[in-house]
Amino acid sequence: MRTLKRKCLLTVLVLSIAAGFLSPATVWGGVWVGLQGGLKYASSSNIDYRSDIDLEKTYEGVKFDSHFLGGMMLGYDFVREGALGRAWPSWMKYFSIALDATYETFIFQRQLRRVAWKGNYAILPRYESEITPDGSISMILLTPMIIGRYGFLTSEEIPSGRVQPYLGVGAGVILSNPRVDGFETREKNKLDMSVLFEGGMRFMVVRNVSLDAAFRYRIVPTQFGNCYNLPGGNTNINIDIDNPVFYDALLRLSYHF
Repeated sequence: MRTLKRKCLLTVLVLSIAAGFLSPATVWGGVWVGLQGGLKYASSSNIDYRSDIDLEKTYEGVKFDSHFLGGMMLGYDFVREGALGRAWPSWMKYFSIALDATYETFIFQRQLRRVAWKGNYAILPRYESEITPDGSISMILLTPMIIGRYGFLTSEEIPSGRVQPYLGVGAGVILSNPRVDGFETREKNKLDMSVLFEGGMRFMVVRNVSLDAAFRYRIVPTQFGNCYNLPGGNTNINIDIDNPVFYDALLRLSYHF
């Protein structure tokens, strides 16, 4: 009997959701939440290595692996329809605010790169080749954004437009946990800043559901790295990545309340 009741309740829930998609009286816009995923690429960058027992050196043009990213975005469109809709000035319908959250991984493998030494050049040559360390950085990125959009193919059903090209910009934080093989990480949950630019196209699939295709450009203006120890010792080692630049291509599926 309980199983039958559960099946009946599940059927009612599914039919209610379906009715929400199909009913002409359904409102959309306003608050929306989206799930997103895509591919991450990082441009080549220099890695600075400093320690208490060695001269400072820079590994030049280190390459990084491409990896997948995933996350979600919570947003609000300044429209008069939908959840929390208000009688905003008409020009505000072209803008949205959002909070973006993603989980990403940043990986570099061992590779032979040119090394520029700094310090007493009489001891070592200015340049030589050397194998880089390898490691990874897991990151949680939180970025408030302002988005400007313009809608095409407007209708009574979708007044904001079925097709909406947009541009967004934001500044946020990166919470990172790095790992470098052969070293002990001294600082966990390191905090850095980032600046994000995003351009894309939103397509309203149905009244309450949209699909975005987007490209992102992100820079890290702060010193992106960490402090390490040699295993079993107290030698202070700093390994920093010089101003990394990230490029993301992603898809986002959103539900509009």
